[in-house]
Amino acid sequence: MIPSVLIGLGLWLLIFLPSSAIGGLLSKTRLRKNAALVGAVVQVLFIVLSILVVLFLFGADFKSFGFKVDVFHTLNSLTVSLPIALLLAFLSSLLTKSEAYKPRFLPENFLFLALSALLLAPLAEELVYRGVLEGYLLKSTSTWVAIALPAALFALQHITPFSSAPRKVLVLVVVNALVLGILAGYYRAAGQSIMPAITVHATFNLAGIVVEKVCA
Repeated sequence: MIPSVLIGLGLWLLIFLPSSAIGGLLSKTRLRKNAALVGAVVQVLFIVLSILVVLFLFGADFKSFGFKVDVFHTLNSLTVSLPIALLLAFLSSLLTKSEAYKPRFLPENFLFLALSALLLAPLAEELVYRGVLEGYLLKSTSTWVAIALPAALFALQHITPFSSAPRKVLVLVVVNALVLGILAGYYRAAGQSIMPAITVHATFNLAGIVVEKVCA
């Protein structure tokens, strides 16, 4: 199992490191004032590199990596994740009400924010974590390892963009991301599709937007 986990981590790094490095370079150019655009470029790189990894390293075996339609588990994931996401978003808002913090990488334009939070980010990040990484681990390790490891990495990924946030905010972001990752991972494994995982991710992001607008 350990060799499979190490290979899975290698696949993740193969996508994560180049994307993050390019994002870091862009943030040192004139684009540094547009963190939202830099973030969008990183998300697009996630998508492109995930597809290339499956295409060239696994013989275009896209179905094994969750590239298939699964309506049943997608609808089920929406039904289960929506109340959980709303509850966590509301509690997080309540617990951080005294904190004057807004991530600078969030787009100011509401349409751009909606497209990024509900489409681009869920698709890009789920391709990496529940597509490539969990897809490989499901074939080579136990189901729970395949769910837990991507969920943990996904949660830890949120530390860097929120590193300037107050500690309470950062902790809640990581906890929420971990819950999201576990739910997304579970439905990815149950349906053998990344569609439910993308749905869970988009639902959590939607809940955050809705609660922020309502509680503002």
